[in-house]
Amino acid sequence: MATDFAHFFDLSLDPLATFDREGHFAELNPAWTEATGFSRDDLAGAALADLTHPDDQLDLAATFERVVQGDHRALRVALSLQGRGAPLVRLDHELSPRR
Repeated sequence: MATDFAHFFDLSLDPLATFDREGHFAELNPAWTEATGFSRDDLAGAALADLTHPDDQLDLAATFERVVQGDHRALRVALSLQGRGAPLVRLDHELSPRR
């Protein structure tokens, strides 16, 4: 089953990622690199907040905190992310705790 999940994760056209409790990328699929222009190595261990436009920082922090606390099964948040040498990329994310 783990191999099937990894296959699904890597082939998804949607940016999928897991984050540690501080909001740093733990795992990410190739769609993140396509959306942002950053390499997988650039993003590995980076904080999602560092890519997030300042106007969306508070919303991201509040949503992430609610998810980490386990108050919700999943929460949706729309963020503008700064790509490498690219204009802002608007992505809708669903954040859910890893159980």
